[in-house]
Amino acid sequence: MRTLRILVVGRVQGVGFRYHAFRNAEKYHIKGTVKNLIDGKVEIYAQGKIEDLENFIEKLKNGLMFGRVETIKTFEEEAPDFGDFRIL
Repeated sequence: MRTLRILVVGRVQGVGFRYHAFRNAEKYHIKGTVKNLIDGKVEIYAQGKIEDLENFIEKLKNGLMFGRVETIKTFEEEAPDFGDFRIL
């Protein structure tokens, strides 16, 4: 099980991006959190199997009708086990 901190840059606030992340987290069995940051980015802590995390990140890049993902940066993190995936 790996934990990634994911920063998403682009037009990702006010467009349903956190819900988009939540739905895909459920689909790929990802646990963690998603929240808006003051600087306009979205921060995700995602915990799961490597293949599931890769699929999750690919889905984050696509599927927003009104938003636009410009960049996704990932950082491997040490974190306790998340029980589920939550929107903060």
